[in-house]
Amino acid sequence: MRVVGLLASPRGSGATAGALAAVLDGCAAQGASTTVLDLAMTDGTVLAENVAAADAVVFASPTYRSTYTSLMGGALERLGRGLMEDEPAPLLGKAGAVLMTGAAPQHLLATERLQQVLSSFFALTLVSPPLYVTQSDPAAERCARHGRALVELATACCGAQHLGQLPPLV
Repeated sequence: MRVVGLLASPRGSGATAGALAAVLDGCAAQGASTTVLDLAMTDGTVLAENVAAADAVVFASPTYRSTYTSLMGGALERLGRGLMEDEPAPLLGKAGAVLMTGAAPQHLLATERLQQVLSSFFALTLVSPPLYVTQSDPAAERCARHGRALVELATACCGAQHLGQLPPLV
């Protein structure tokens, strides 16, 4: 089992990176190998290769203006959806988890926007509910629990016969 964490923070080493590390620790506790890709320093080829090779992906972003960062948006734009002939679809049929951090709990609904894009636009199967962490509540155990659940979901997705055949909505 291979899990890739996509870190979409321009700062790289803040609260989002810490929460992502805790999620990946939970994945590793279930026997998964884990890798972090810092999207501020990763080109499109490396991104596509790592996502294609993964069984599960964690999408980690700070909340800026009630949504995910432009780094995350840019990464999603570089990943194919398999709708055109010969276009790869590296997320299709895989498991994923949404992790967002923010200064205030009022922005927790920002996770829903990313969750919706991933499930509808990429046909990714996601751990639900998404994970939102504030700076005042680092929630390491909650993050690790999401990581353990992600490995369980990825195991089910890997064994599914028809899940990878469901196309994106749009």
